[in-house]
Amino acid sequence: TKNSSMAEAAGAGSLLVDALNVDETAAAIQQLFSDAGLHKNLSVAALKHVQQFNNKRMADELMAVYKSF
Repeated sequence: TKNSSMAEAAGAGSLLVDALNVDETAAAIQQLFSDAGLHKNLSVAALKHVQQFNNKRMADELMAVYKSF
């Protein structure tokens, strides 16, 4: 949603809405169904974004935090 840290977590492959606004949510869903270009662009961006989240990277970053203490 727009009112949270979801933008950072979801990245560019997301279409954020105000979760409390039913009309905005419905419009976004309709837009995803009706706009093939938007759907494709968001899908490509989401796949790119998710590449940064992997077990090795997360473990390496966590170990770096531990070692900094």
